[in-house]
Amino acid sequence: MEYSILKTAMKILRMYALCDSCLGRQFAMLGYKLTNRDRGRSIKITLLMDAEASNNIDTIQVLSSMGMLPEASAVLQRRGMLHHEQQVCFVCGGVFDRLQEIASRIVDKVLGYEFNSFILGVVIPGWISEREDRVRLISGSTYCENIKSELSRELGKLLVSMLKARFDPVKPDLNIVIDPFSMIVEVFPTPIYIAGRFRKFRAGFPIRSKLCRVCMGRGCDSCGGLGIREVSVEYALMKVAMDLYGCESVKLHLQIDDGRDRVVLGLGRSFVLEVRKPKRRSIDLTIFREKLCSMFEGLIDVGELAYTDKKSIRQMKASFEPEGYVLRLKPMEPMSIVEAIKHLKKLEGLKVKQKYPGLKPRLKAISDLSLQIVDDELVEVRFTSSEPLHTKSFIEGGRDTKPTIMEVTRVAWLPIDTIVYVGGMKYAQLERV
Repeated sequence: MEYSILKTAMKILRMYALCDSCLGRQFAMLGYKLTNRDRGRSIKITLLMDAEASNNIDTIQVLSSMGMLPEASAVLQRRGMLHHEQQVCFVCGGVFDRLQEIASRIVDKVLGYEFNSFILGVVIPGWISEREDRVRLISGSTYCENIKSELSRELGKLLVSMLKARFDPVKPDLNIVIDPFSMIVEVFPTPIYIAGRFRKFRAGFPIRSKLCRVCMGRGCDSCGGLGIREVSVEYALMKVAMDLYGCESVKLHLQIDDGRDRVVLGLGRSFVLEVRKPKRRSIDLTIFREKLCSMFEGLIDVGELAYTDKKSIRQMKASFEPEGYVLRLKPMEPMSIVEAIKHLKKLEGLKVKQKYPGLKPRLKAISDLSLQIVDDELVEVRFTSSEPLHTKSFIEGGRDTKPTIMEVTRVAWLPIDTIVYVGGMKYAQLERV
């Protein structure tokens, strides 16, 4: 049976009132470079001309009422005939006539955000989809498009012009979600990722923040309004990021968590800072570093700052580099320092198998061992490890570390100080220990 667009369109309009866009969408894959509004109006005008030529008053009345075609109403009025009141579109309820209003609502919502690109998501209520399915069932058309696609496209065109920003479905700065039927707009800025390295100058300065036990993060007199027990590396980076980017929160991704007791020098520990829901994006990272060093002088420094993407988190955690260590140890058994050094010489060339938190067990080689007496009770142990080493477990045991210093020397040791030189012991010559 031969398919007829005009017969199909008339069949639909006799049952459901449809605007130009919702009728044209039933034939969306026909007619290159036409909008659905163009398709729907062209079909209605053609039906009107055909009805006038054949003096088919019934069709003209359907086009006037169910098709909401002003020209059909004008024809009836010219002939002195009563025309029915125009209906509201059965599917969209007139949403396509309010696209400019909807776009303006979105523009108002994104004011205050800095962005160069965006992506638009449209939420369609279930009852709208059900109505569209009913129309599609009548038309039997294989050329149709769904309402969500058309609304996304047409609103996107308006927003590109109004916002002076590009549409980017891959890496947008802003994710906008709109329900055009309830006019609810949600804005989700995509995270910013900052890669860099930090050096921690003081032992006892923690890496991670812990919530205040009294207020559980809300801020109180006990914690000085910070919401945390004490200032940390994570808090320092968060404070600067929130001041500069106007963000809602941050997440610190680390290659290795050094804990509170180690001093971290050398190249510095690699990190990626995830800045969530930022209002500002194009901040000069030199300003970030200067502000951090000014606010937390003597505690932390950062370098090699660069904007990056989410993939760099996995890359950072999968890459390892040699590290130099300076351990100041005290034997927990009565013995002379000379005897203690004799035991510690066994560490040269040692292969240590250790499972670092979040990583699979790996083999690490100890080299470049040097020993020095600090005073009558302490021995300074300097060495290079082929990969990051959890020193507390290496000394005392734990984390599936085999062998430990205690096992090799058959002596229990008390760690007094730990300094890490990321990149190797060559950096120890450039810094004061």
